[in-house]
Amino acid sequence: YTIGITKTLFYIIAPLVLLVILLVGEFGVHLFHMRRRRSATAGVSIVDRLLSNAIVVVYFFLPSLLRTTLSLFACVKVDIAHASSSNTGLAAIGSYWLLDMGQSCFAGYHKDWALGLGFPLAVLICLGLPAATFILTLQNKITLRDPTFLRHYGFLYRNYRPACSYWEGVVALQTIALVAISVFGYSLGSYYQALLQTLALTLLWVVVATVKPYAHPTAQKLMEAGMLCVLLTSFASMSLLPAVQEQGAGIAPGLDLAIGIVLVLLNACFVGCACWQLWKLVQWRPLLTGIRTWCLRMFYMIAKR
Repeated sequence: YTIGITKTLFYIIAPLVLLVILLVGEFGVHLFHMRRRRSATAGVSIVDRLLSNAIVVVYFFLPSLLRTTLSLFACVKVDIAHASSSNTGLAAIGSYWLLDMGQSCFAGYHKDWALGLGFPLAVLICLGLPAATFILTLQNKITLRDPTFLRHYGFLYRNYRPACSYWEGVVALQTIALVAISVFGYSLGSYYQALLQTLALTLLWVVVATVKPYAHPTAQKLMEAGMLCVLLTSFASMSLLPAVQEQGAGIAPGLDLAIGIVLVLLNACFVGCACWQLWKLVQWRPLLTGIRTWCLRMFYMIAKR
């Protein structure tokens, strides 16, 4: 296999290995409880437990899985100037696979891997994951506060208002859109890729600020501020792109350093505000009491031995 295929297989197999380990561990715990309780109802929630673990793993690896899967379809067009350059080593003009610039796009082994592996994964991740999230949250609105359902799937909706319990599916679609721009926008050039990214971030910020899906007001404010910070960073960084400066629309000498300093300070202020809000939300007295109790218990156990 080429380096491109090897990397693709690694980033796809790694989440699967972790998922299998978690499912086997979950199933082992289930069998242990079944033997201890000897109850006929102990196996009712095993499907929910396995499914919730699978969703957690997929969401955790979603950006890397998306980038790897969509990269199977990412191609770069090579024009005459690049084809004649001695630095590229390409024999002819045409379209080449982004991960292996020596392989023509959708020809030879690339076609087999893109259609045989990439297409099913793209359908499963880009359509299956958001659909599963929407179905789980919208069809179970009555049982969202049920302790059993909350324990298995609460991570999908507990941070959002009851009317926006489906919002984790929207977050998945947002991630899919941003990763797709990052992967396929490469062939458009850095300027147009950054422009698409900025437009997408603007739209997402407007949607979040309008819908206000988060249950906690502090979380909603931090999310709006964080998205606005990323948006301003993306917009200001566009002026620093070499393509913009080469076309004569560049900024004055020394101003790029000033923009960089302002962006760093802006992001640092946001991180500081977020940490301060978290600091205020923590109940320090019960936390310190629990830590002290645990330390005294451990000291008593060690002394008793």
